[in-house]
This record gives sequence, C-alpha cells and structure tokens, in this order.
Amino acid sequence: MSGVYLPYITCSKKEKLKIDAILNYGINIDGLIIDYRRLVSDCWRETINIITSIINYNSKAIILVDPRTDAFQANLSTRINIKSLNKIFGLADYNRNHIGNDKFFKPREIKGRLYKIIDNLYRTTRVPRIGTQTFEPSYFIPPYFVAHSYDDEWYKLTIESINISLKLLNKKKEILAPIAIDRNLLSNRDEILRLINDYRNLEVNGYIIFPYNINEHDASLEILGNLALLAVELKRTGRTVIVHSAEFGNVLISLGIDAITCGICSHKNPYTFTVFEKGLAEIARTEEQLYVHSIFRKLHVVKFIKLYELLPKAYSCECPICEKYKDSYIDLVEEAGYVDFSVHYIYWKNKEVKKYANEPTILLKDLENAKALINDYNDKIGEEYFFIEDNKYRYYINSSYLDKWSIILSTLSHSDSTNL
Repeated sequence: MSGVYLPYITCSKKEKLKIDAILNYGINIDGLIIDYRRLVSDCWRETINIITSIINYNSKAIILVDPRTDAFQANLSTRINIKSLNKIFGLADYNRNHIGNDKFFKPREIKGRLYKIIDNLYRTTRVPRIGTQTFEPSYFIPPYFVAHSYDDEWYKLTIESINISLKLLNKKKEILAPIAIDRNLLSNRDEILRLINDYRNLEVNGYIIFPYNINEHDASLEILGNLALLAVELKRTGRTVIVHSAEFGNVLISLGIDAITCGICSHKNPYTFTVFEKGLAEIARTEEQLYVHSIFRKLHVVKFIKLYELLPKAYSCECPICEKYKDSYIDLVEEAGYVDFSVHYIYWKNKEVKKYANEPTILLKDLENAKALINDYNDKIGEEYFFIEDNKYRYYINSSYLDKWSIILSTLSHSDSTNL
C-alpha cells in the first residue's frame, strides 16, 4: 500500500449515494474506513452492500472499521442526546442506566471492561456478507481513547487496549495500533518523541493516527510539524501508517506515509467560524464547498465564482463532473449537488496521492505555484467582501497554510527528522 486515499464513511444517509456515484463514473476506490455504528445499526445491510460493491470493483480494497470508542469520553449531555452512541456503549454491555451515570465513563471503570469491549468489537465487525462469505476487516483497529498529554489515563488505556488485543487475537489478525491525540499533545515535541518510542515497541502491523481538534489549514506550524514527525518516524519502522488527514495528507503522502483517510468531500465535523474583525468571518467548511486543487483547499461557491472570474486559469478540471461544464464552471457550482462535489473530490484525492507519493519535490513546486496564485487573487480582490443573509464574509484567501506545509516538507524531506 503506497499513496492511497481511503474514504471515511460516517453514519450519514448520503454516503451510499456518494459511493454509488463514484463507482458509476468508473473512479477507483482503494478501500474504506467505516464508522463502527454503520455495522451495528439499521443501515448495516446497506453498509455491507457498499463494501461488496467496492470489493467487486477492486478485489484488493482495504476495508477498515473505526471503533469510535472515543465516544466513551463524551459528556453526559452528548451521551444522552446522540442515540447512535448507544451502539458503541453496547461494546461494554452498557444499558440506559449506565449511560446516565458518569461513574461508568471513567478510565478505571472502562479499563475493567476492556476485554469485553475488544471481544465484542472483534465479533461484531465480522459480519456475514449478503450472499457470500463473512466480511472481516483488512486489519483490526483496537478501541482507543483521546490523549491530551503523554501518559495520561486515556493514553495508558489505549496502550493497554492494544496489548490486550494482541494477546486475545494471538497473531490471528493483523492489527493497526490507534494513536488518538488532541492538539495539546501535538503541540509538545518532547511528548511526541516519547509516544513514538512507546509505539515502536508494540508488536503490531502498523499504525492509524487520529488527530483531534485540528484544522489543518489554520493549525500552527508546531502542531502540523509534530504530526508529520510522528507519522514519518513511525513509518521508519517499515510498518503501515495511515493518518486521518485531508489536504495536509498530501504532505504526509509525499514523505512516504502509506495512506490518508478523511470524509468524502467533508470532515466528520465542519470547522468553526474564524472571526477576523467585527461582523466579518471565514465560512465554515461544508459539503457545499468546491475543492480547488490548484490551491489545495475548498472554497464556498461565492468565493469560487470570484476566483474564477478574476483568474479563469486558476481552475480547470477533467473529472467526470467538471467535464460537463468545461465552458462554464459558474454553471457547475450553481447546478451541481453534494454528490457531484463528492465525485469531484475523490477524483482529485486519488490523483493527488498518486502524484505526490514519495515525491516531495513535486509537491513543493505545486505549493509554491498555489501561493503565487492566491497572492495574485488577493491583490486583485483587495478588501472586498460579500453577504450571505445578514453575515459578512471576506473574499480574501489566507495562504499561510501553504508556507507551513512547505516548511515542514522541506525540513523532513532533507534531514533526519529526529534531529530537527
């Protein structure tokens, strides 16, 4: 596995529409990462149909199940109001009485139920495929919990979960060790190096990294650099490394990481608003935004129209959707829907990960071109803004993320990363 994008599908009812459209256009899907709840809910049959259609199209597809056991860290209000989380809590044999009691969601209590959670997880992710043999994920991802600092209670719980999984499965199943870390931990390089040493010593087949509370376009150079350092150092073990990352994933792929995963056309949750000045904000990221490959980010359709009007050469696309609008991309954003944008997005993620795999020099050049394009656009747009309902937004596009990515890429591709 090298240079691979594995779409992440959530519990959304839109996911099957997206997958069907992508396959109908003949676009390859290298695999999937599936939210565990899809396999133990009313949409399990639909999910198996999705898996079957992908495997029929690509017999080597990598299928993984994300256990989403970070749900055990949710507060009482979230636990009660998001009913689908009950499926995850069921791994510990929790019922309604347990869910309403914070005592059962402390690390010590969960630790006593890890064997049960892991056994239930392994059993329920081996699902009979409709009309064929039993489906079993390509790798087993043990339960994980989000660490806010190195060696905190949640970090220890994840390590113990991995070790119990290794013991229970007794090498019968290949295991990806999960690394779920909050931005607070990612901001501390010394703690990241200690974490790397811990995970290197695990007898696993690879790693899957879930960064939490990170906006890859706005996160600091320090946080993104430590994320890249973590991925690169673990890849030095020769094992598989997958990172939950979208556009920043291009940087990781160029540095030799095997695969990235993110939602088809969107993240699990939209970004929050970033306020620049009174009454002025950056638009949160949603499915209705179009991915602009020349600048490695999505744009709200109003911004995209302005970019295309000022710099028509900034956007051209040969994907099956955009080909229909070759003479008028304005019509594209006015007429296409979220399924069309999803086809467009996966087309470009596939194309980018193949292009940049182990090719940092090529990506660096493209990042430089992207910055020049954005700067040209910003010079032309000046201080203009637009309104959506009563909200005021800037046309301006911040290009600082490109500088951060370029610095990380230049540093890690030309030096021993442990000596940064």
